[in-house]
Amino acid sequence: MENTPCAPRPRIHVEMSRSEILAGDHIYTSRGSYDHHGIYIGENRVIHFQNSVEGTILASSSPPVGPCPNCRYRSETSGVVVSCLDCFLLGGKIYRYEYGRGITSTLTKQPWCASAASDVPENVICRSKELLKYGFGEYDVVRNNCEHFALLCKTGEGRISGQVVTLSSVASVVVGGLVAVPILLYRYNKKRWARKLAKAT
Repeated sequence: MENTPCAPRPRIHVEMSRSEILAGDHIYTSRGSYDHHGIYIGENRVIHFQNSVEGTILASSSPPVGPCPNCRYRSETSGVVVSCLDCFLLGGKIYRYEYGRGITSTLTKQPWCASAASDVPENVICRSKELLKYGFGEYDVVRNNCEHFALLCKTGEGRISGQVVTLSSVASVVVGGLVAVPILLYRYNKKRWARKLAKAT
């Protein structure tokens, strides 16, 4: 079955408590105009992919000055990073990305989700640590973002970013003819992500 993202729908999130998230979960937090995604690896740590402006401009609260005293995370760092949960959230709420959801659930009030099944937590965590070591390439908001990173860690395959699908679908209504953009981006990036994962493993 082709790994496809959930169809665009109203952004309805189900908040999680810290005690509910598990190692290997794909979590995300709202940062105003976008969501920031990462993989929770346990022990209050998250591996995530960011560019230098994330956490400094669009965060829900002011980031700490200098490195975090608990995890040494710096919000201005680009690339794949590991941080404590507090630095990942930056004052925001926790949401869990759901996997293995049927297409029909995409039309209901479900959290952000994917039709593909998640790999076992051990493999998800292993991929995230390998990409932390070897990198995930240059950050690109459309072709290579934090959601792409987390989706690859969870499924082992290149996938479309739900945020990109949503933005492209909105643009197609306004401009017209852009509805095929997500599909073309997926086809273009699938081989690139496969090469990254092969290099990391």
